Amino acid sequence: MRRLKYLIQRCRKGYCDEDVWEPYVFIARSIVNILKEFKETQVGYPYSLESEDEWKEILDQIIEGFEIMATKDSPPITTNEEEWAQLSDKLKDDYSLEDIKKINRAWDLLRKHFFELWD
Repeated sequence: MRRLKYLIQRCRKGYCDEDVWEPYVFIARSIVNILKEFKETQVGYPYSLESEDEWKEILDQIIEGFEIMATKDSPPITTNEEEWAQLSDKLKDDYSLEDIKKINRAWDLLRKHFFELWD
């Protein structure tokens, strides 16, 4: 019954109560799903890049970083590599240093290419 309620809410307002509880997961999943479809259906690439392959690699890196955030049980405590090094081993279990680097890279690339996401 709850799933039906959420479905109706998503149809009416684009999100549901569950999405409001953990908006970072909803946003990360949305970015992943949209960019996966965008990558498969887009034509061309930004004029600032050398090739479509380069553009697809950038999209893959953004997708990878946001997939990490969308699939973890908790948000990253930090995305700062220096602060990550100070965390306890238990906290490091959720996000490896490699995860943190991929998340940072994804944010940097999304920020840099945000206005180039059109077809």
